[in-house]
Order: sequence, then structure tokens, then C-alpha cells
Amino acid sequence: MIILTSPAEILEMASSFVLEQLAKHLDPEILFHNQRHTVQCVHAVQDIADALELSPSDRTAVQMAAWFQNVGFIQNDRSPIDTSIEMLEQFVEQYEIESVDVELIKACLLSVHDLDKNHEIAHGVFHDAYWYFLSASNHLEMCDRLRGEWSFRGKTYDDLGWRDFVCDLYKQPRYVTSYGRNVLEKRKQVNYYMCLTRLYGVAV
Repeated sequence: MIILTSPAEILEMASSFVLEQLAKHLDPEILFHNQRHTVQCVHAVQDIADALELSPSDRTAVQMAAWFQNVGFIQNDRSPIDTSIEMLEQFVEQYEIESVDVELIKACLLSVHDLDKNHEIAHGVFHDAYWYFLSASNHLEMCDRLRGEWSFRGKTYDDLGWRDFVCDLYKQPRYVTSYGRNVLEKRKQVNYYMCLTRLYGVAV
């Protein structure tokens, strides 16, 4: 039995565990919530945590949440978040991990689409990292991937409906941390005008 104690060991094993599960069991038609978005979110957590000087314990918890956020998509007939939490608990039990705040990790996972206005800083970091893709250089590709995945899962948009949905994605205030508002939001606005040019032919 391997008992993990240091944050570096825990995160390294978590990354191996999650990436193996996704490689073996994730349907290839899950084009967005896969390894690519997972790794992007982990890197975003690191950037945001550095900028905000997040405490070591919160930083580890948010990084763990980033690793486990998409693993629940390996089961198409259940809530992805519920499955992700179950797999997190399985991982923690398997390696007898006691040095991470499991409840905080769960709270981060649950906060992605329902962030309380009185959220903890760790929840905000994870939330901003999840939506980081809208401010990233590959934002157009990620939006295409999201549309393809939703089509596979039975949520199909015509071109006009998708255009309206994507514009709303960029226009809504997504970021809640100071780094998100001051840095990521500015990048997202630049990407928004690029997206408009693509969707409409000219910026409007």
C-alpha cells in the first residue's frame, strides 16, 4: 500500500490516476471535458494561485479539484460532478490520504456552476480556472469542442442558436477573483471580438 503524504506526491499520483481513467474510459466524443480541458484548468489554477498567493493547503485542494473535475464524464448516465466526487473519495481512500481538505475539494467541484456570493477564495480560484478557456489563445477551438460534445450528448444548436449562445458565454462576467477580473477578463474581451469576427464576418 502506497501512503501519500506530501502535496507533490499527492498531486502527481492524482494526475496519473485521472489521466489513466480518462484515457481508458472516456468516450472519444467527449471533446471538451477531457484531458485537454483538465490540464488547461490545472495550469490556470497554478497561475491564479501564484498571483493571489494562495495558502499551500488551499492551493493543493484547488489543484486536486482541477484534476478531478472532468473524470466524472466517463459515465454518461450519471451526473459528472457526482461521479467525480465518488472517484475523488475512492482515490483518497485507496492511498489513505489525510493531508488534503477533501470537503474543500468537493465544495470547489460543486461551485463551478453554482458559486455562492459568499464563496471562499479557493472556490473562486477553481471557478476562474474552469472558465479560463474563454481567455485562452485556443478559445475558438475549445468552443468548437464544446459544441461537438453537446451534439453528441443530445443538445444540438443550429448555427444561429450557437452564435447567440457563444456570444452570451463571452459577454457574461465569468471571473470572480481579483486576478480573474483584472487579467483574465481583459483577455476574454479581446477574444470576444475575435469570436464576433468569426461568427458574423465582422466585429459588431
